[in-house]
Amino acid sequence: MSRKQQNAKFFQFADTLAQLMWLNLLTLVCSLPIVTAGASAAAMHYVLIHVLRDGKNGVTSSFFRAFRENFLQATAIWAVYFLIFSLLGVDYITMRQLDLAQLRYVRILVPVIVFLVLLSLIWVFVILARYTVTTRRAFLFAITRVIAYPLKTLLMAAAWLAPAVLCLRFPVLIIVYVLLGVSGSGYLCSRIYSSVLDDMEDDTQK
Repeated sequence: MSRKQQNAKFFQFADTLAQLMWLNLLTLVCSLPIVTAGASAAAMHYVLIHVLRDGKNGVTSSFFRAFRENFLQATAIWAVYFLIFSLLGVDYITMRQLDLAQLRYVRILVPVIVFLVLLSLIWVFVILARYTVTTRRAFLFAITRVIAYPLKTLLMAAAWLAPAVLCLRFPVLIIVYVLLGVSGSGYLCSRIYSSVLDDMEDDTQK
């Protein structure tokens, strides 16, 4: 590899890193009200799919355009997940307080359900960012992606969980998470789900 090619790769890497850091800031700031976290996640994945993956410009404009276009639907989807997690959390706390032997297996089942719902959550905003679909179909596509691609889904879950675990283990890394944690995890996931989206598009065209 020539020196010119090495320099080109370095500047490409630096440019991608800078865009990811800016995207991370946009995603975190627009998620602060909590209720807008769904729209922010969809906008982030839109940028990862349409801007960074395809080598296009316009991180900021693309982010806010996707944020506006997906706001109502993404917020409704986020509200559904928030309600599910809240109900499961209340059920789990209540069962622990009752401490009945009959509820032992149910207490084990609740975390399993939470984990499965989280796996579908990983996909739903990716689907929303890539396709124009109804809310029902977004849920359906997310669930079927979990079933059809379990290994890729688990790798994506690891990409999201690993930074949080590392920050808990090494608090000094929190600054790295603030700079790159969300968009960095999203970028790793985009490298994983890219082929899945391509397969979905090929199936649609057939």
